[in-house]
Amino acid sequence: MAVTQSGPGVIRVSLRWRDLDALGHLYHATTVELLDEARCAWIAAHVAPEAGESHVVARLDITYLAEVTRVDRWLEVTTEVSRVGTTSLALTESVANPAGTVIARCEATIVFWDPVKRVSRPLTEAELRRIEEFEAQS
Repeated sequence: MAVTQSGPGVIRVSLRWRDLDALGHLYHATTVELLDEARCAWIAAHVAPEAGESHVVARLDITYLAEVTRVDRWLEVTTEVSRVGTTSLALTESVANPAGTVIARCEATIVFWDPVKRVSRPLTEAELRRIEEFEAQS
């Protein structure tokens, strides 16, 4: 899955032919995968490169608003920080098609993870500073 940053907090995710279901629209579970790809890229770009793969999803709440079809070659996921916790971030994500129609909204809570100790870990000062910088430019 091709993922590129197309603006501050905006990640473009290319669709693959297999992402569509028998009805010819984006399969609902694939939306979760696309959001995860975009979220990992956003974390790597705006929190810490290594943090893109060292977090766990604690909560997802997705509202599907419109269909995505073969005509849509890519989607853009815009991420905003809703809340910064000691070990977690709450994110608001909007998914839009090339025409700018928002096709889904997602509320996600991610917890930063220590892969050696297998427990949540606090955000570092550097990570908090990068999040503040992102919020200032958004």
